Amino acid sequence: MTASIIEIKNLGFSYSKNNPILKNINLNVPKGSIYGFLGPNGAGKSTTMQLLTDILQDHEGQINMFGKALKEQTPQIFNRIGALVESPALYLHLTGFENLKCITSLKSIDESRIPEVLKLVGLETKSDLKAKKYSLGMKQRLAIAMTLLGDPELLLLDEPVNGLDPSGITEVRELLVKLNKELGLTIFISSHLLSEIEKMCTHVGIIHQGELKFEGTMDELAQRSSKHHLTIQTIDAARQLELVQEAYENARLISENEFQVTLKSKEETPQFAQFSIEKQIPLYQMKAEDGLENWFLSLTK
Repeated sequence: MTASIIEIKNLGFSYSKNNPILKNINLNVPKGSIYGFLGPNGAGKSTTMQLLTDILQDHEGQINMFGKALKEQTPQIFNRIGALVESPALYLHLTGFENLKCITSLKSIDESRIPEVLKLVGLETKSDLKAKKYSLGMKQRLAIAMTLLGDPELLLLDEPVNGLDPSGITEVRELLVKLNKELGLTIFISSHLLSEIEKMCTHVGIIHQGELKFEGTMDELAQRSSKHHLTIQTIDAARQLELVQEAYENARLISENEFQVTLKSKEETPQFAQFSIEKQIPLYQMKAEDGLENWFLSLTK
């Protein structure tokens, strides 16, 4: 069994007795994983991050890292952790290199690490450019470079793609997968974007209103929500639906010209299309709805 880098037991936190933010949270983050901590805004993700980084301290339950209680290891443990919580703090009037040099001076890290981390995050050719001229994606990669200077074993990243355009999101996602695969870094990343968690994470925990609703591997999550919905646009949908229900029981009428059929998985889509052609059902449009997304939305209503 893979050892847990982070182990949270019965974690609770509140600012007042009548306003619990976290309720009995239990998490296990395996070594070498990319763990997605997923939930809508206000679910308790950032509060959990602040507890993991000791910004907030007064809590119920236990937080263990690297097999020991967090409170017994601070502040020395942060030599093993790189953290980016909330917005990156950059000196915009300084170059990328100079921003990193500030961190090496503050943390007594050898300056020779700077070219290494710039190359890791793909900014080696932009090191002499002032940070104010960086795109949002480049700024985020520079911030991640700051967390890498101390050669950490664990990265804690709070909503690292929040506010980025699709290009910036892709850049950060590909960087995190690279760091995990090439350096063996364990990454704990919070996000409200299911699509991004799907694309990069090996494990996931879903939180809603301070309660953990699911924890497991991405494969286990997919199995929980494997059904695939197809919305079909046609003519005389009621008549076409009768033909469909001969082979597909989970089909229902939506409107005069639309019906929906539920498949076991998206792999059945071509088979359904072939069936429709054989039955001479006019297919004007087929719109797929991911079962995982529907399940997540129903879980976090």
